[in-house]
Amino acid sequence: MKFFKWQHPKTGQIRIYVNGDFGDGIKVYVVDGGTTGHYSAGFPEVVVRAEQMIGQSEVDRITDEIDEHVKKAVPSDLNPTYGDYLSIAK
Repeated sequence: MKFFKWQHPKTGQIRIYVNGDFGDGIKVYVVDGGTTGHYSAGFPEVVVRAEQMIGQSEVDRITDEIDEHVKKAVPSDLNPTYGDYLSIAK
């Protein structure tokens, strides 16, 4: 699994794209939940985009898989933060 940082040239928003074996037509990226207003600042919001309908269980599986990868890369007693995702992104 690889993480790549991308910054929107106009808005400056940073996305961390996640490349992994999630299936055909599925794209995943992570943003700071504080920038979207869905979560508090520093909370990683995983966004899953699919060309076809996928179930919530599939989204949960992808999110859990990414979280486990980050927990192994940045060991901590706490849940991974957006900063942890940024630290492993290229």
